Amino acid sequence: MIRVLHVYKCFGPKKFGGVEAFIENLVESTKPKCLHIILACGPVKSTTVVRHRGSIVVLVRPQFTGFSMPVALTMIPIFWFLSRRVDVVHYHYPFPFQDILSFFAKTSLPKVVTYHSDIVRQRFIGYFYRPLMRLFLNRADAVVATSPVYRASSRVLQSLKKPPVVIPLAIQADPAEFDQSYLAYWKQRVGSDFQLFLGAHRFYKGLPTLVEAAARTKLQLVIAGEGMLTKKIMLQAQALGADNISFVGLVSRADQATLLFLSRALVLPSSQRSEAFGIVLLEASRQSTPMITTEIGTATSWVNQHMTTGLVVSPNSQVELEEAMMFMHQSPNEAVKMGLLAKQRFDSMFDVASMAQSYIELYQSVISDKNLSDNT
Repeated sequence: MIRVLHVYKCFGPKKFGGVEAFIENLVESTKPKCLHIILACGPVKSTTVVRHRGSIVVLVRPQFTGFSMPVALTMIPIFWFLSRRVDVVHYHYPFPFQDILSFFAKTSLPKVVTYHSDIVRQRFIGYFYRPLMRLFLNRADAVVATSPVYRASSRVLQSLKKPPVVIPLAIQADPAEFDQSYLAYWKQRVGSDFQLFLGAHRFYKGLPTLVEAAARTKLQLVIAGEGMLTKKIMLQAQALGADNISFVGLVSRADQATLLFLSRALVLPSSQRSEAFGIVLLEASRQSTPMITTEIGTATSWVNQHMTTGLVVSPNSQVELEEAMMFMHQSPNEAVKMGLLAKQRFDSMFDVASMAQSYIELYQSVISDKNLSDNT
């Protein structure tokens, strides 16, 4: 059994962004060949160890947060201890504090980095951080890009000494189960054939543009999830008199599956490259739900093929987003066809067993290479 230590900036019951979902899928799909330990900051009063979906999760309370990054100095001794009891450490980038943590690992410990996204927002700080970032990434035994599109479009990935490998993200083939009680509840609360946003309310999600577009079209829109922008967009909707927008907060996996089943289309109007993949697009594709995404040079328009599995519009374009939403509303037959094609693409390209096997082979490879170099 391969013992893997994952390092990321956040994890926990209210932290279900794409990276957290990916880690969970990787944990579940590689059992029983891997034992996973997850070290992250979390909403805890003191260091807490819990079991979660087959993994051991060590949550540390951050002392402070700066530039969207939690910092917990207590992670250093914990990381030092855990890193000497595993076979490989798996970092999830970006999380600049882990670049510092990596110096406390054994030099002989194999290092894998999954590169989830470029750092987009903190450009000024990024200028000073860049040397540490390049050192961290070039010291890794393997860097993984989550799509061929992102590998080709990221200047950072293009500049690495060792070319990154591509292992596309994937999720389980079967969605969370839900029964008639879920359908009855959500139909009564929000109806059906609405358009749906599902995810964390972060700066790069394009939510202000979506709220404005929904207010102008008067189409029913359900916004699920929470985050730093929740209060702002709720006030925006109120100011616009957009009573056609329903904010439903954090929802369970079964509720997510139900909402996708009832919706006409999933809308992910991301505005920046921080949306490197959009794992929610796989969740929509799995349930034959067509999508509206934006062309930001990442995997969003690779997963969602324009006029095949959905529609792709320009980022921050309220007019194009309105037109796409109206198309989904006014062309139900076309929307159904797109959803079916999305399911076909999901089945053929995003097999979680293939992703799991690729990571197992990568772990085995870096461990073997490290052992070979240590013995020569």
